[in-house]
Amino acid sequence: QQNGSCSGDDDDDIDDGYDGDIPCDTLVAFHSIVQADQGLHIPISNNAVQAVLENQIFMTFDENHASSIHRELLELVHSNKVQQLYCQDKVTKAFILTEDYVKAVWDAHHTSTITTIQNPEEVIVWFVSNLQSWRGKTVSKSQLESRWEEFRNANKQDDN
Repeated sequence: QQNGSCSGDDDDDIDDGYDGDIPCDTLVAFHSIVQADQGLHIPISNNAVQAVLENQIFMTFDENHASSIHRELLELVHSNKVQQLYCQDKVTKAFILTEDYVKAVWDAHHTSTITTIQNPEEVIVWFVSNLQSWRGKTVSKSQLESRWEEFRNANKQDDN
């Protein structure tokens, strides 16, 4: 393992659920914060998902590792393993596993369909239109629906 990345090629008999070059130190720090239940809890109908503040990740390392942690966070976002969010102050960053991000968005959509929103299509339109300002990325409604279906199908296979 060079430059702190998990290649997955070194231990073929270990299935850690990740593929490709995944930054080890940062991802381990992220998971340890979540497992310690110290992340920001985002409620969903049956449970909660957690986002982790950027400064929580940096606090797990000494200052000599700041540039490598920053680089690894960018790699995780670029590889779509985590999503970067900005908090209300538009300065503070938080990171959430992409799988949890999709769960939270669709849970909010489905919950709002059942409860208070008269037109659930408004939620999707609002989310898609605001994504650009929140994350600097765009996504179409069809891409969002496609990702949700992929997630649901993968979970159905895991249940069998």
